[in-house]
Amino acid sequence: MGLIYVRQSEFEQALPALTRVIELGGGDAITYSLLGFSYSSVEKNLPAESAYRMAILLDPVTIDWKMGLARSLFKQKRYAEAVALCGQLIESQPHQADLWLLQANAYIGLNQPLKATENYELVDLLGKSTADSLNLLGDIYVNEHLYEITVNSYIRAMGKKTQDNADRAIRSGKVLAAHGAHKETKKQIEHIEKKHGDQIEAEDRKDLLKLRARIAVAEDSGDEEVRVLKEIVALDPVDGEALILLGQHGIHSGNTEKAVFYYERAANIEQYEADAKLRHAKLLVRNGKYAGALPLLRSAQQIKSPENIQKYLEQVERFAKTH
Repeated sequence: MGLIYVRQSEFEQALPALTRVIELGGGDAITYSLLGFSYSSVEKNLPAESAYRMAILLDPVTIDWKMGLARSLFKQKRYAEAVALCGQLIESQPHQADLWLLQANAYIGLNQPLKATENYELVDLLGKSTADSLNLLGDIYVNEHLYEITVNSYIRAMGKKTQDNADRAIRSGKVLAAHGAHKETKKQIEHIEKKHGDQIEAEDRKDLLKLRARIAVAEDSGDEEVRVLKEIVALDPVDGEALILLGQHGIHSGNTEKAVFYYERAANIEQYEADAKLRHAKLLVRNGKYAGALPLLRSAQQIKSPENIQKYLEQVERFAKTH
């Protein structure tokens, strides 16, 4: 009965049935391993460990029980023990990708990410890497500032059939951009567009355009920035972030009227209203139009936390009275 419950993934029901079998003297290695698996499946990892140890005691040859034990140690955050046990098992089962991956995850738990990368790379050489393992490999490399091999890992992840949509690859691009790796971000974007082409959804395409805009800003490529931002607004006319960035570009290029136009559009979007009005007000203050800035500041103050704007508002009010 316990075996039937396990096959049906009804682990809570399997536990008393398997325990009863053991109480009646039927405690062989398979029964204990099923008990360990059931405990592990309901996140009761300490009794899972005990059950797997009994299975190993009765049958020290079968590797599955030892892998179950290693997983239960990992789930208990006993990472050093999990690393050691995986190491022993790898000696006799070097082509078992699951062991390398579990040990890699345990290395991460021990805050030894570079050791984990060795495992992930070896799994890739075995031809057993997954999109998840390659993306995680890239995440480790990016934190080590190894951007060229980071993007290569992300690109390899895109090559896996399990990564069918662009969402994860775009998130990886954002990580690269956040680290200032603009050349590698461009490479990531190019591969995303090459793989997904016209199948990229509107929201994902907008995210890609924002990444391009971010690179254009970093490279001081004003014309490219404006082109990309306008493309974003064409896709989504109520993208407040893009409208505000266009407003900022208007200021930098000396086109005050254009800046005001975009700030006013952004102010009609609830999420960006306060920020747009505050930026608009600061533009007016820089041009000496204190009285015109006051209504915008007061409106922004009602939306945002008062302490963020109050002091600036008081300064502008004083200038308005004396000018």
